[in-house]
Amino acid sequence: MNRYTVPGIPGSRKCRLPADSSFKTKPQLAVEMLEKIKDEGAIPFRYVAADSIYGGSPEFLKAVEMVPGVTYLVALPRDTLCWMQEPAILEKSYRYGGEKRTKRILAETEKKPITFEKIARGTNDYFWYRRTVSEGTKGPITYEFMKKRVVLAKDGQPDRVVWLIVRRGLGDGALYSYFISNAGRSTRLKTFVWLSGVRWAIEQCFEEAKSDLGMDHYEVRKFPGWRHHMLTCMLAHFFLWHMRIRLGGKSTSYYASQLRLLISVVLPIKTFDALDLIDLVSWIQVKNHRAYLSQETKAGCVGDFILCIVVGLVTIEEFKLSVILSVCSSDGYSSLSKSRRNMDGRNPRFFEAVPEQDLVLVPLVLFELTVTVPP
Repeated sequence: MNRYTVPGIPGSRKCRLPADSSFKTKPQLAVEMLEKIKDEGAIPFRYVAADSIYGGSPEFLKAVEMVPGVTYLVALPRDTLCWMQEPAILEKSYRYGGEKRTKRILAETEKKPITFEKIARGTNDYFWYRRTVSEGTKGPITYEFMKKRVVLAKDGQPDRVVWLIVRRGLGDGALYSYFISNAGRSTRLKTFVWLSGVRWAIEQCFEEAKSDLGMDHYEVRKFPGWRHHMLTCMLAHFFLWHMRIRLGGKSTSYYASQLRLLISVVLPIKTFDALDLIDLVSWIQVKNHRAYLSQETKAGCVGDFILCIVVGLVTIEEFKLSVILSVCSSDGYSSLSKSRRNMDGRNPRFFEAVPEQDLVLVPLVLFELTVTVPP
């Protein structure tokens, strides 16, 4: 078997997935990472914070609870059911298939579980405490918090006893956020306030990596290319933060976008002349056309009309660019000529003279661009 072929995953050989790859959910991947970090012992940790995807996973919560001395704070949706007090449970005997069995049921006197939202809405304002989470660019970020011990409900039965922490905004129409934690009974509110905002660093990491480093701008079809792109973005983000710490300490005057601008000045920038630019456009169009053929989604014109801005022309004062290359396939002449006729009334027979080949470079007079370089 090829080392890139994964049983049960169609197209794994084309994507060059490792042979030991298999589908796993986010909570399952998180459990593997948590167990690996715990076994290696290289990174000490005391708290685990996660969103509702992981909070709703019993497998993930059980894995965190198996680590001694570790406290978690995970988000859960507002319709999560719970009891305010431990409900009474009775054991009822019954026979099934000739065998005597028992099952646990709620006592008839017990009330049904209620949602997190109902608890939060019904809590008096006296039990809400206003706390400042962090200092933002527009001033301090402040919320109101409350905490309460509850018993989670699972399949109509009591599950684990946890802290319920509710965070709400200020003013009318405030949004509510709900968290649970396995912290001890003596845990103070300020610990939960800090944990509720610790995930902001993760969100900031992804936002900076996507907006400043192009983490989400990958256009790859194979696993090695995707992995290379992600690792490059992670290393670049680490470098930028390292530069920020060295240059500014704890100052907020240096951001990733500003450091990226600094690096763009320090590193050499490639400049193009007219011929190099035309070659680059041609190469991009050929590559896009081959990618289109691999997808086999539809026939027609492949290449987009690209407006190129020429930079770095330092040897001449004025340059006029009047021809750009577009790529089309032989089965897309009719649609392309129709669109051209609608744009400027050009005779569609212009395209009939083009040889019917699988890939054709057609010179089109689209515009005239004048770039004037100051002396």
